[in-house]
Amino acid sequence: MRVFADTISPSKNYAFAWRSAQGLPSGQDVPADVENVLIRVTDGAVLTTLSGTHWETGEIRANRYELIAAWSPDSRAVVEVANSRWESDSFAYYLIHGAAATKLDLPWSSLS
Repeated sequence: MRVFADTISPSKNYAFAWRSAQGLPSGQDVPADVENVLIRVTDGAVLTTLSGTHWETGEIRANRYELIAAWSPDSRAVVEVANSRWESDSFAYYLIHGAAATKLDLPWSSLS
């Protein structure tokens, strides 16, 4: 898994990350089968799978895709916003409890 640096919780215990069944590519290689996850940073435990397919290798990233994490001050909850070029792909709230997270999809509407 590779952590998205700008999604790390205030406590530094949780973050959004991405992974691929083929392993993590590097350099200019474009990954396949991308899965975004919410993880516990200390041991890499996956708490839940996210809706998006955002990725970045350090040299390249998914084009026109944005993943935002808005954390509660105590790091027990996070709002995920995943946007692609023309729409919002996910707007969800996650409550972290133990080794899992409960997801609540939030209502949203596109502005046109």
